[in-house]
Amino acid sequence: MMPHRALVHARRAATALVGIAAVAGLGGCAAQLGSMAPGAEVLEPNNAFLSPPPLDRGTFDVSVFKGGAAAAQHPYDQVVMREAPDPSDSALAVVVREWGPPVGQRDSMIVNRRTLEPVDEVYFAHGVRYAYTFDGTSVHGTITPAHGSVRHVAKSYAEPVFALNEVGSLVRALDYQVGMTEVVPLFSEVRRTLQHDTLSVLRQETKSGHAPEYIVRFSTPQLTTDYAVNATSRRILNAVTTIRRTGVETRYEYPGATG
Repeated sequence: MMPHRALVHARRAATALVGIAAVAGLGGCAAQLGSMAPGAEVLEPNNAFLSPPPLDRGTFDVSVFKGGAAAAQHPYDQVVMREAPDPSDSALAVVVREWGPPVGQRDSMIVNRRTLEPVDEVYFAHGVRYAYTFDGTSVHGTITPAHGSVRHVAKSYAEPVFALNEVGSLVRALDYQVGMTEVVPLFSEVRRTLQHDTLSVLRQETKSGHAPEYIVRFSTPQLTTDYAVNATSRRILNAVTTIRRTGVETRYEYPGATG
């Protein structure tokens, strides 16, 4: 894998793939260390509850709205999302997300298509470039601020980790069983720490004239994000992130793919 990863980094340096953090319904890397849910299973690559769907080929423009829980929400931002096979290795996928202003963040990640194990990631936020290589239980990388010295990161854990920015992909890959809760070990790109948050399948809903939907909740001590997922295609239809302390909501509307 190492020669491939070196090629991946070289290609990214040359092509500057862009994207945006996907955590918490594209809500940014705000979550901190969560508490383990009693009786919940830890979600790991090759877990029986993970079954990644086919890639959502094409480009998606996700509309972002923000406001208080009881207030009329207003347009806030637009997120461009893209998934595609890695041209150098068909077992891998390139996942790209890019926020427009005022957020202005970008994220590009290479993951294993079958297990969703992260391989490489480059994330830009607030003038800082975060570049990581993942290898099961270890994470290595560099943090490069616009002004200042490069910092090196080397972390090892007792369990395989996912990247915090791939929560949306994990939501689509769950084996939807109403009532299930999975603890997810997530490496925070910005905080450089391991956190244990939860994904729970709350219920199934059926609306007249529409395919059944599952409601999946991503939960941290600071926020929750409820995803509505098409039960057939596994596409995310919308997501609502709620900050626990303030009740402020951010809503994401996912249209069909174009291109």
